This record gives sequence, C-alpha cells and structure tokens, in this order.
Amino acid sequence: MRSVARRYEALSEEIAELAAHIESLVEEAAPELVALNRLRRDPRTQRYVARRTAEGKSRKEAMRCLKRYIARETYRAVLLDAGARPSPG
Repeated sequence: MRSVARRYEALSEEIAELAAHIESLVEEAAPELVALNRLRRDPRTQRYVARRTAEGKSRKEAMRCLKRYIARETYRAVLLDAGARPSPG
C-alpha cells in the first residue's frame, strides 16, 4: 500500500507540474484563448457575458455558454491553422 501511495503522490505532483507548464505555454502562444483571461480583458467577451446575463441567465449559465463559445472558436482556429476550412453551419 505504501508503494501505491508514493506512486499516487508522485503522479499527482507530475500532473500539477505538467498542467502548469501547459498553461504557461498556452498563455504565451495564444492568450486570447484563455477564458478567464478573456473575461477580464476582452471587451467582446465582457459584452457576450453581459448579454447572456441580460437574457436572464445566471452567472454560472453565462459562463457555461462562454465556454461553449470559446470551444467553437478554438476549434475553428485549429482547423484554419491546419489549413482546413470549416464547413458552414
């Protein structure tokens, strides 16, 4: 059991280190894709969340909508970067 616990701790530390590394790489390469960063600094994103809350959505629901919006935007950016064209619709 001790060896399993040590392995668990080692893997947990490695996961935390890699997650921090990935986060710094994304912020460096494409800071506009980081959702919370966008909400603080991007007026377009702020207007989107304000519009969703004005529609009667809770803050949690508005954030859920924002995450879906960013996922679609990111997907299109990846396709365009790869040289592909997204299909309309």
